[in-house]
Amino acid sequence: MLFLSPTLSPTIMIRTRPRLPELNLLRLCIWLVLLAPGLCAKDGEVSVTPLDDATGKPVPIRISIQNTSGRPPKLPGLLRRGNWFLLDRTIVIRQREGDFNYIGSRGLEYAFTQGGFTLSRDAADEHPIYVERSCEMRKEDWWGGDMWAEVPREELARWMGADDLDLALSSVRAEQPSASSVETTDAAPTKPKPKPKVDAANTIRIEDSRARWVDEASLIDLRLESGLLVHGWPRMDKLSQKDIALPIAPRILERALADQVQHIALVQPWSRDVPLLLAQGQIDSIAVLAHHLQPDKGLPITAAAYNPDPVRFNGPRGLGRLVEYTYWQLLDAGFRIAPAAASGFGRAGLDTHLGYNRVYVSLSGSESDATWWERLKSGKAMVTNGPLLRALVNGELPGATLKSPDGSPLELQIDVTLTVRDPVEYLEVVHNSRTLYRARLDEHAQRGGVIPPLKVTHSGWVLIRVVTDHEPSYRFGMTAPYYIDIGGKTSWKKEAVAYFQAWLEESAKKISKLDAAEQEAYRPFLEKAREFWQQRMSQAQ
Repeated sequence: MLFLSPTLSPTIMIRTRPRLPELNLLRLCIWLVLLAPGLCAKDGEVSVTPLDDATGKPVPIRISIQNTSGRPPKLPGLLRRGNWFLLDRTIVIRQREGDFNYIGSRGLEYAFTQGGFTLSRDAADEHPIYVERSCEMRKEDWWGGDMWAEVPREELARWMGADDLDLALSSVRAEQPSASSVETTDAAPTKPKPKPKVDAANTIRIEDSRARWVDEASLIDLRLESGLLVHGWPRMDKLSQKDIALPIAPRILERALADQVQHIALVQPWSRDVPLLLAQGQIDSIAVLAHHLQPDKGLPITAAAYNPDPVRFNGPRGLGRLVEYTYWQLLDAGFRIAPAAASGFGRAGLDTHLGYNRVYVSLSGSESDATWWERLKSGKAMVTNGPLLRALVNGELPGATLKSPDGSPLELQIDVTLTVRDPVEYLEVVHNSRTLYRARLDEHAQRGGVIPPLKVTHSGWVLIRVVTDHEPSYRFGMTAPYYIDIGGKTSWKKEAVAYFQAWLEESAKKISKLDAAEQEAYRPFLEKAREFWQQRMSQAQ
């Protein structure tokens, strides 16, 4: 609508449009002048190869890499779990420009490697990632294993090279795919992102010639009340995963013992049925280091079916300390069970990697997986998720029985070799759950790294451990126990037996709330467990 003023003549404004073809052509010319250098530039590229610092030879490693925004790049062609890529080849990354930082790791026997590189246009660089070995446990006759990973065998074998591990067990049957929540592909995605790019044609797979043993566990029962792991059970090995219907945990153990399986372990030593399973038969090892301990966190203490002291056992280290305490109570109650380790690598919801928790076994010159399992059962072992602790007591490996036939005090000469990546809180010698010797690492070093001769006057057990001050989780190394025999006497503690009796009654209350059929299935095992622990109490001191 047009309004006219009565006193002014209307003003008419006329706008003309420029001719579009000429204007667009002008704009195009300007942009071409400005962008010509960039259009002619090539993507920058960097060739990345992981190398052993001492030998200069390629080795597979784990690598966590991110850009300046803190986001990991897409690297098609590399296996990935969580924030870690498996770098077992030379890769060529092409991208116009960008800065990247990384952390490289190859297990506990190597130092962490940190670094970065910048991609520039037209650049063609080489970036070797050197990993430095701190010690070589295998040359000292210590062979490392992780007793539980939830990835297929073929993939597991490749990650073993990156974490320098000798033995690993997979809980994934051959017909089972890996967890869908975890990226495992070894092929480029169907719709690759344009940046950054990995030149798959120029990748060279690093072959890891070191002999490694990878197998499938016959059975692993991760129900909250159980935690049984069975290896070497032909009856179960023949079954498909879909054909396995698990009865109650004590019934599983009963059948495994009857079939004389190769190895039975507890990988959830905080579960409800632990006192029933211990009372029932021979447990070969207990995962003192299990999936409750992860690199930067731990399972909450509320996961424990029984907590005798919520004030003492709480916080991020609570469950780790409780499991260690439970293991010591086992020893005080007269059990001779080896410590073990299992990480749960690949399990949905766990933020861990293969071999984070590992058990080293001394093979005494033999090189076979059968010997590894036998020697683990006999306690020729040490467990760790950080410090590499090698110890001899009176010249003997862990698991040995040290005797004083005439009942006189037994002198202990302890030799320790220690390799650490984390700051150490203290080194300790424990005898029957009590400190026999304790020193901070700087104090120990001031003494020339020598533990003075120690004397024990009672039968029982001795172990050596090193605790770090890693706060997000409980990180330590511990030898399997040495057993002390003074004058042929036993030394079972009533307090330790009472600990498991109280746990058993707490479990019985929870079982009483199950349906009638399950209660009936548990009834004979509860009765036998009460009899077992009562008999052990009568023998305790």
